[in-house]
Amino acid sequence: MVLIATIILLITEPHASLIQIIFEITSAFGTCGMSLGITSDLSVIGKIIIIILMFIGRVGLISFLYTLGGGDEVRNRNSIIQRNA
Repeated sequence: MVLIATIILLITEPHASLIQIIFEITSAFGTCGMSLGITSDLSVIGKIIIIILMFIGRVGLISFLYTLGGGDEVRNRNSIIQRNA
């Protein structure tokens, strides 16, 4: 996740150095609130990437992936159990 975001920001933010981008991304993913001050200079795509990383970091990667697609199987299994009871 962090690697993909780093590659995207390296492409969309040519004015920022690799160290600045990695710092901003890991800070967003870890939701620690630290910044080097380049967040306001990011493009719209860069800001969206940071927002998504902050959300995933707060919720947790496994919980986030579960809500995207893993919940259907459990719901189907629960409805079968309820019908059989």
